[in-house]
Amino acid sequence: MLATPLFVLFAVGILLALFFHPKLPTTFLDWAGGLLLLSGALSFGSFLAGCMIRGAGGEVLPAPLAVGVPAAALRLDTNDAIILPTKPRR
Repeated sequence: MLATPLFVLFAVGILLALFFHPKLPTTFLDWAGGLLLLSGALSFGSFLAGCMIRGAGGEVLPAPLAVGVPAAALRLDTNDAIILPTKPRR
């Protein structure tokens, strides 16, 4: 269900990278800044997903901690999102 849109985004990203030839970061500070920005964006996306699931009446639980992953504590387990109420709230 979600695999097709993600594959399309991945394919478009690969094609754009091959077409534009982006310059990769050269210094450690650039790499660290990029990883920090990526971690922040993924955490914010997880926060928004949790807000939407909770607003729809679902239960939001923290994901199990993964060893060696610094942003694992900020991740949410959205596997139970299908347990949302079927009737609209009034």
